[in-house]
Amino acid sequence: MKLLLLPQCLRKTPGCKAKEKGSFFICVGCGKCQIKKIKELAIKKKYKVLILKGGKIIPELLKKYKPDEVFGIACDVEGKDGIAFCKRAKIKKIKFLPLLKDGCSNTRIKFKDFIRLLEK
Repeated sequence: MKLLLLPQCLRKTPGCKAKEKGSFFICVGCGKCQIKKIKELAIKKKYKVLILKGGKIIPELLKKYKPDEVFGIACDVEGKDGIAFCKRAKIKKIKFLPLLKDGCSNTRIKFKDFIRLLEK
C-alpha cells in the first residue's frame, strides 16, 4: 500500500473548491492548482492520495493504512516531522519532495522532480 501525503497549502486560495472532511480536503478537480494533476498521476501509480490539513495526523494514518511506502510533499519543517514519523513506524520506503517556497498558502512544487520521485 502506498500513500501520497499532500499539504493543504498546495491549494489555490481563495477560490479552491475542495471539500473539507475531518482532517482532510477532498479535491474536486477544478484544475486551479497542481493538486489535480499530481493526484491523477499518483493514482495511476496506485497511490492513495490524501490532502492533509496538517502533519500531526500522520502517525494516525500510518497506523490505519500500514503503508509500505510513503511519499510526502511539504515544507522542510513538516517534511522533517513526517520523515521522523515514518521512520518510527518502520516504513520501508520514504520519499520526500520539498515545496518550492515555504508558506501556508498557494505553494507549488517542481513538477519534474515530482515525476522523477513518483517513478522511483
